[in-house]
This record gives sequence, C-alpha cells and structure tokens, in this order.
Amino acid sequence: MKFKSIITSHHDLKKNGYKILRKLHKLEKRDNLAGIYSHFCPEGYFVVLACKNLAEILAMQYSSCDRPYIQTFLMRTERFITYIDTIAHEHIRVNPALLSNYLSSYTEFFNRVAEDRIEFTVDKEILAKWNIGCIMAYTAVWGNR
Repeated sequence: MKFKSIITSHHDLKKNGYKILRKLHKLEKRDNLAGIYSHFCPEGYFVVLACKNLAEILAMQYSSCDRPYIQTFLMRTERFITYIDTIAHEHIRVNPALLSNYLSSYTEFFNRVAEDRIEFTVDKEILAKWNIGCIMAYTAVWGNR
C-alpha cells in the first residue's frame, strides 16, 4: 500500500489515515489475530502504535480549533484508541460495529473540516510523527500490503 510521506492537506491526512484504520478492519475479519499481535515493541503493539500516532497527529493539527465537533471527535478518537489498546492486550477481535462507527465519524469529521476550510499547517513535528510513528509502525506489521 502506498502512503504519501509528505502530508500537505486535510485530504492527504484523511486518505492515508483511513488506509491504516481500514487495514485493521480487514485483518480482524480474516482471523489473523496471531499475525497482528505478534509484532510488538516496548511501547506496545505496532498495530496500536500506528493508530495512536495517527490520533496524536489529529490532536496536534486540530486541537487548537475551537469548534465543538472537533473537540468531540478528538475525544471519540481517544476512546477508540483506548479500546484498540485494550483488545490488543487481550488478543481479541475488534467489534466491527465500533470500528465501522469510528470510520464513519472519521469520514464525516474530515468532510466537515473541508467544508469549514480550516487551515492545514504542516510542520516538521507532524511529518516526523507521520513518517516514523504511523508509516513505520504500519510497515512493521503489514509490510507493503
């Protein structure tokens, strides 16, 4: 799967982040739990780290905005990451309904951000978090798939 290493817009962040989340759903449906949870480091499972780093990028990019839907989505993201971390430690499946609901809210969030024309700022910290935290953690679990 190809990722853009330089994120320049909301659209890039939306599409690349969705690839990470969608892959989690696909592999959970295939009963490949042993493969997913066999890749870990001292910070945790790589599948969770990719999602955590994506959530941190979302927080860095959007937490300064004062719109209520942004704060609501960021809180929902934190709860989702906590849920993913919990199921990873127990080596169980993700609830497809929860994942589906989160993916829907993820899409709605970015559509609304685009409508509101919120400015997207790119800095070295976000790019480093994306390349090292998200892409490398994703590649550690799934390789080029």
